[in-house]
Amino acid sequence: MRDYLAHEVRNIVLLGHSGSGKTAVVESMLYYTKAIDRVGKAVDGNSVLDYDLEEVKRGVTVFTTLAPIEWKNCKINFIDTPGYLDYAGEMLSGVSVADNALIVVSAKDGVQTGTERAWKTVTARKLPTIFFINKMDEENASFEKSYDSLRDSFGKSVIAFEVPILEGGKVVGSVNILKK
Repeated sequence: MRDYLAHEVRNIVLLGHSGSGKTAVVESMLYYTKAIDRVGKAVDGNSVLDYDLEEVKRGVTVFTTLAPIEWKNCKINFIDTPGYLDYAGEMLSGVSVADNALIVVSAKDGVQTGTERAWKTVTARKLPTIFFINKMDEENASFEKSYDSLRDSFGKSVIAFEVPILEGGKVVGSVNILKK
């Protein structure tokens, strides 16, 4: 990886309820950008982000981990944080160095306690934030219910700009409603 000037670096912290898929989102981005050759899973103990013995044993993120990705002449540092309240200090350390936040929400569960805690934290720091509705491939996943729960919990300023296209309950594409 080359050296980057400060204006070419972005620090994005991933927050959300435990099990919402924060680590999986970062692993997928690492794979998509060819930084890794396979996508691991925290629950399987083969994630490149959850490598500490305690994380492998528990199958969850315990420590904040940095995942640098090169994208369009920028270095994006994704900061993967734990979702369990027991590790709130790790989450706060990630937030303290972030320029932006990505709050991951399970399409099956919608807004949960960890989602609310993440939102309270980012609004207190005035961090620009995007919600990411994850796990659309799981049984009983609902983009609409999750999106509605976000708007009900956090207000009308929550807007969808990428909406999934579903066929037979499976995601087959998406529509960016901001593009003409």
